[in-house]
Amino acid sequence: MARKNKVGDDFQNDVGSALQTLMEQKYCMPVRLHDTKAARGKFLPEQPGDFIVASGNGGHLIEVKASEVHTTFRSCLSMLEFHQAASLRIWALMGQPSWVLFYSQPEFRLELYRGVVAGECRATNTKLPKEGEKGGPLVVKRDMLTDLLFNVLTK
Repeated sequence: MARKNKVGDDFQNDVGSALQTLMEQKYCMPVRLHDTKAARGKFLPEQPGDFIVASGNGGHLIEVKASEVHTTFRSCLSMLEFHQAASLRIWALMGQPSWVLFYSQPEFRLELYRGVVAGECRATNTKLPKEGEKGGPLVVKRDMLTDLLFNVLTK
């Protein structure tokens, strides 16, 4: 049996809670997209991401990833499945923002990549840009999750 990704599950729950807080403050309307794993083994079709969030600046598609080993998403881009990469790219082509939000437990930090960048890199098997490079991630400490989502969804 595959090992459970407790860090990933906990982080998805934390993202959901942060989005719930922002919804209560009337900044957004999040929808959690459930996949087969979230449905506890009952078959569901592949989903384009983990959350769709409506806000004043569009409909955001957010894919959430986490690792208890990797210090950066650059070292584990293969965690992004090909159908997720395609969905992130298509979402952006439709003129809507898409994101990959990565949590590195060893570094206690978040990386936020534009979905189109992560999707292109996954599709073409190229390295993600580093922090500070064009297309590179926005990087913040883990305890800045709600503030990060607020800025992404409202600016």
